[in-house]
Amino acid sequence: MGRRLVELYRKLDRGQQGLGARIASSVVALLLVAGLFGPLLAEARRLASLEAGIVEILRDANLVERDPEAVQLMEQGTVTLDGKEYGDGRLRGMPTLYDRAGTLLAVAAVAEILVEEEIPGWAPLFLIEDPATTLGYAALVLAWLLVAVWAGTSLQLFLVVIAVAIAGGAMLLLGRPAGAFAVGGMGVLGFTFVLLVRLVIAGVGGLGQPGAVAATVIREAVRQKAFAGFIVVLLVVLPLIPVWIDPETPLRYQLQVFIGRSLGTTYAVAACMTLVLAAATVAFEIRDRQILQLLTKPISRLRYLLGKWLGIVLLDAVLLAVCGVSIFLFIRYLETRPAADAFDAQAVRDEVLVARVGLEPAYDLLPRARLLEMVDQAIEADPMLKDSIERKEEDEFEVRRNLYADFQKENLAGQRSIAPGDERIFRFPGLAEARRLGANLTLKYLFYAGDSDPHNQLPVIFRFPDGGGWTDRRFVPAQSMVLVIPADLINDEGVLSIGIANARFDPDAPAGTPAVMPGELTIFFEPDGLELLYPVSSFEANFLRALLVLLVKLSFLAMLGAAMASFLSFPVACLVGFTVFLAAEASPFLAESVRSYRIWDDEGNVQWAKSMIRGIAAGAEWVLRSYGLIRPTSALVEGRLVGWGDLGRAFWIVGIGWSVLVLALSLLAFRRKELAVYSGQG
Repeated sequence: MGRRLVELYRKLDRGQQGLGARIASSVVALLLVAGLFGPLLAEARRLASLEAGIVEILRDANLVERDPEAVQLMEQGTVTLDGKEYGDGRLRGMPTLYDRAGTLLAVAAVAEILVEEEIPGWAPLFLIEDPATTLGYAALVLAWLLVAVWAGTSLQLFLVVIAVAIAGGAMLLLGRPAGAFAVGGMGVLGFTFVLLVRLVIAGVGGLGQPGAVAATVIREAVRQKAFAGFIVVLLVVLPLIPVWIDPETPLRYQLQVFIGRSLGTTYAVAACMTLVLAAATVAFEIRDRQILQLLTKPISRLRYLLGKWLGIVLLDAVLLAVCGVSIFLFIRYLETRPAADAFDAQAVRDEVLVARVGLEPAYDLLPRARLLEMVDQAIEADPMLKDSIERKEEDEFEVRRNLYADFQKENLAGQRSIAPGDERIFRFPGLAEARRLGANLTLKYLFYAGDSDPHNQLPVIFRFPDGGGWTDRRFVPAQSMVLVIPADLINDEGVLSIGIANARFDPDAPAGTPAVMPGELTIFFEPDGLELLYPVSSFEANFLRALLVLLVKLSFLAMLGAAMASFLSFPVACLVGFTVFLAAEASPFLAESVRSYRIWDDEGNVQWAKSMIRGIAAGAEWVLRSYGLIRPTSALVEGRLVGWGDLGRAFWIVGIGWSVLVLALSLLAFRRKELAVYSGQG
């Protein structure tokens, strides 16, 4: 029976290689995608039209002015469009959805909640949330199927689908839909990885001698148990991460946890795999004298190392492509989980799945002439200091520079302090593009007050002079909080003005009179305690740039591992590679440690041994700083932009500069290394 199955498999495998079979399979793939995504696209367009209609109704609805739409939403939790009522009452009686002026704060998020009942149960939400997204997924699936068909692996794909369907069906019967999703992810990821490796091996052969070496590296790697172990860890763990996340937590935290864990795991495993494989492929060939068969042919040692580097980088690119697509799809899957409330849904859209840049307020700097005058007055008012300067005991230039900086710092600190009952206006210029895009902005603030007891809740009022509105909040000292701000509050000059008042509204004041009472304690914040974040790009593009930055960092590790193994043994090359890698990743923490490291004794004398240690650590931190400061995963978790400038700096500094430097230094040793030495083996 087993022999017959093997013969049948071989016969079918030969049959799928024919041109007619491939054309027929392509037509089947096209019909399958059309049949699957056609109804989804129709639903996506219907829901998008419905949501746009509700947004148009609610955009100008005002509760204070008793507009019928706002009153219906408040009293019934529904909205009427074209004679039909939408909503299920969850938004009934929620005054927090409105600001003090009666304007609805989260129109888009409210519209999403109102149309949830219209979403068909058979359609995954992440596939119908937007018609363009649905078309994108359809194109991606079709391209994947066609590549599998024309690579001659349609039979293998069919068998994988059957196996996944059986295992996933068993999970569904056991009442574990998340487990079924994870099993499906494992099967698709595994097949996609093998398919892309085949394509890379076929395509890299046309790159000359380095390409031939790279193809050999890839073939050898996929046969190694260590490589298989790294791949299995990723392809099994990634689909399980969504299962391990508590679905009861707010949706924005679920997404942030998944993005951080999945990308962090992918990068850590890929980095370890890169260093081990890069060192092994060179060191073991030198140890076992296999390198003699290559270098006796017309291939230089430079091309040899470049070929090894290229092979590892291509493996990393395949791994990041597979894991990146799977992570992105899992993010869309997690989006289908219900949000805690309308504000949670809005936070997902405006604070997590977005690419934002931060802007600090424009502070008023003291003029240089005024600062110089203040410095002169301070020196004249301090006879001891003046006498020390005249006796040359202190450097006058250094004293003046320190006083100059202290006065400016004191001026800025005063602008970041708000006494009880006072208000300060903060201006954020350069927001013309944000006003044009019309997306919500997010004000991130972290205030301190008194002893900053985290159990206190203190009042604060945010006022918008150009928009005529205000909102009162309560903040927890020393805890970061956010306030969503509509883009239409930006004035025609592209400036957003925000007044922050240390006060609260008087609950006993007559209706219609916004009487306020002073706050309890002085509010103050650090230079980074007030930041305005606004979107400038899509999450999809940001995610792609983050993956490219990770690939650049991995390319340097590939060069580091191969270069070190060219003149060091495998264990020593791994030790050096992992030491550099860990030190580079920890360079921001190393910088903080260097600043805090005390080199003076209790009497103020410099301890030279500690001074040397600090100097070495500071030098290492300076060299590795560029690598450690590139943290695309953290930026994605916080919804911050990973810009093309960040990618360019990573490419030129780490991908080109560092890699070329390491390659050049290693060639100096590699060219002098005697390779025809008996290794003690064979």
